[in-house]
Amino acid sequence: VEELTKSRAGAVDSHGAELRRIERDLHDGTQAQLVSLAMRIGIAKQTMADDPEKAAKLLDDARDGAEQAMTELRGVLRTMYPPILADRGLVGAVSALAARCPLPVELRIGELGEVPAAVEAAAYFVVAESLTNITKHSAAGHVDIQFERRGSELYLAVTDDGIGGARVSEQS
Repeated sequence: VEELTKSRAGAVDSHGAELRRIERDLHDGTQAQLVSLAMRIGIAKQTMADDPEKAAKLLDDARDGAEQAMTELRGVLRTMYPPILADRGLVGAVSALAARCPLPVELRIGELGEVPAAVEAAAYFVVAESLTNITKHSAAGHVDIQFERRGSELYLAVTDDGIGGARVSEQS
């Protein structure tokens, strides 16, 4: 009981520290970016009638600020375990990503068995980022996602029929 009490207290302390780190990252980074963004948009709105060129420049700056805030937010989110994984598991979470994708996505998922939480989170974020990049940059018409267990490893492949991209070759 003593050992369990100590390990539970350690886990609670660790969880609390992680929540504080996430809150600090959001407060110091993303929140500051969003406040700045709101201010630029407000100034652009006030300037619109008198100086449309200045307003356009402020809106361009605001757009850049929004992209920076999204990048920072993605960085914070990558460190978290997505709630959808806890709710639906890896298959359900990836299915939800595929359903929200504006492109047709074919999912081919084999038997995965037990997948450690850190591996699930990494796989989920790889799929999410891949779908985002494919949608934005590839001019693809179709995406294929394959998951399967290969021995003790989780195999994941995300391919599309678009332009460009990286090619990975397996070495023996």
